[in-house]
Amino acid sequence: MTARFAIVSAILAFAVWSYLHNHSYADFRKGLEAYNRGDYKAALLEWRSIANRGDVQAQMKLGDMYAQGKGVPGDLVQAYVWFDLAASSNLPENRIASEKREAIKKDLSQNQLEKAKQMARGWVLAQEKNSGVIAMMLLSEIGDGKIRHEKLTEVEISRIQSIHEAFKEVRDIPLDSVIEDFKHDAHPDREIAVWEIMAKAFKQHCETRKLSLEEKKEVYKVIVLRGLAMTEDEVLARANLKLIKEIDAREVMKSIPVQRREHP
Repeated sequence: MTARFAIVSAILAFAVWSYLHNHSYADFRKGLEAYNRGDYKAALLEWRSIANRGDVQAQMKLGDMYAQGKGVPGDLVQAYVWFDLAASSNLPENRIASEKREAIKKDLSQNQLEKAKQMARGWVLAQEKNSGVIAMMLLSEIGDGKIRHEKLTEVEISRIQSIHEAFKEVRDIPLDSVIEDFKHDAHPDREIAVWEIMAKAFKQHCETRKLSLEEKKEVYKVIVLRGLAMTEDEVLARANLKLIKEIDAREVMKSIPVQRREHP
């Protein structure tokens, strides 16, 4: 009985791991199936979700859909943005994404090009500052400046101060700006709790090792990407680590559970 239980437990554990590992791939396949049967809106829904979590293939597909006007009105600015984001990865697709981005660039006015670049920067900054809030947002909603809470509680501000203190060495963002960011969240207490988990993981890892500032910045990058509900392999593919070892990056990520949080 004990042996059987051990085998069953091992099988279940592997099944859970496989699900997490292949989650983005499964979503991409759903989008591809919808696209192939002509249901472009369903494909857009599937791909936009994982594209906003950093999936390069999905970003490429969104770029194609906006460029061709499939499922959405044709929009070369949006197409440029998604190709630009895909091109910034260190995956093999980045060369193709770069070529498509440059092809679209020829058809954009200078104002359109500046807008596209600003939107792409906004996406990256939103990942950096707002963690998983970006995960289910539409690209057009990024940086809308909408404040949902004019004031935060003293307890919330105190918790934000602790988070800011934990990361102040690796990110040059004033405390006032960090507090202001949390005012944009529909549920700041929930978002603060996620950042507290990330801050704890960062402190535990860095305090037990002698790391340079640049190494700490790589640890921080891993933590932020993990906070975007990415799997370990997705984080490693996008982080482009040069200083810390993969085994150390995976150790950090194990302290941060993958959570999919929906934008209100």
